[in-house]
Amino acid sequence: MGERAADTLRNSRRSYEQWLAAIKQVPNTNALRAEAIQELSSTLQKAEKALQEISSAEKNSAELKEEIAAYLESVRELQKSLEHVSIRLQIRRLQMKGAKSHLQAVQGWAELTKKLR
Repeated sequence: MGERAADTLRNSRRSYEQWLAAIKQVPNTNALRAEAIQELSSTLQKAEKALQEISSAEKNSAELKEEIAAYLESVRELQKSLEHVSIRLQIRRLQMKGAKSHLQAVQGWAELTKKLR
């Protein structure tokens, strides 16, 4: 059948914890790699699938219940971190929009100066 649900959740949780530790080291959103976000998404999808496909033999195991509780804690921490990252990205987008407007204004002045000469 493949990996047990408890193992999948444990591995996913470890992946989230590594991602959370790494994101704390990132000084700004420019250092975020798109691949890291895609890997995180893939891990979330695997865990979701594992939860949907829990075997009847696993359903009542104490190990699975404990792993689900730990997994939920990690997902909550991940959610908080992603909300923070989202805010940082929105701020960066607004900064870029402002810089682009400034650049366009400077280009407009440069063109006007050329025409006046």
